[in-house]
Amino acid sequence: MRSSAPAIAVVALALACIAAAAPSGPIFFPGRQYGLGERQSYVMSRDARLTVRFARSGGAVSTKTVVVARESSVAFTVEGFTDSGMPVLGVATADQNASDVSNEASSATASPVIDGDGGVRNESFAEFSPATSLLNGLDAQALDIGATWHGQGDLALPFARILLRLRSQVNFKSGDVGSTLLQAIVTGNADVAGHPIVAPYGAIRLTGAGSAAGSAFFSPERRLLLGMELTMTSHGNATDAHGRRGAYNLVAHWSIKLARFAPGILP
Repeated sequence: MRSSAPAIAVVALALACIAAAAPSGPIFFPGRQYGLGERQSYVMSRDARLTVRFARSGGAVSTKTVVVARESSVAFTVEGFTDSGMPVLGVATADQNASDVSNEASSATASPVIDGDGGVRNESFAEFSPATSLLNGLDAQALDIGATWHGQGDLALPFARILLRLRSQVNFKSGDVGSTLLQAIVTGNADVAGHPIVAPYGAIRLTGAGSAAGSAFFSPERRLLLGMELTMTSHGNATDAHGRRGAYNLVAHWSIKLARFAPGILP
């Protein structure tokens, strides 16, 4: 069987294969108390490499690889509180690939709110989505060396959506009382499904399974996720627009890092 030379397409900006959506669960510690004027800034990076293979007539194999990468940042300030005490945010986002900066409206009705469960139902926080799978199931009171918990959540990767199931365990602790750093090892698995458009095959249907591995860092005293990184790999079946069956391989990396923190005045 002959294999044609693989074609590689690099997309530096567009993640349009999967539209951004608000996270479906907690992205911050549930029940955390925020101060007026508190500021947090995060930088996010994600990339994905999709390879699809289809057999041609005559026995040759057609291969196409598409690479997508994106870097962005989100910064917010606690500008006030709702009647129920939930923090109301002023948000600025930046996309390093597009050199585009946007500011959320400052009014209380239009600005995002951090719910009591740590969730933010706003598309400006779409890049925080992996934190949902990490923080779902976390008992913040029991967060210490040896702590183990399980969480899951939906995640929109480039080219596919996945149901991610994670197991996390704190395996490292450093620092003094009041300034502790915890590290957790993260592993898991996923169900994968997607409908990306890949030239010259058209719309492709992907179905498969995958695994995830990475780490996360916490400040338990401040109830902050300082950062996390995940590598996700998947393989399975691909079907092109003409019904031809093939295979795919997908490797994706996603990182979230707290770049700046300034406490506010507690109400």
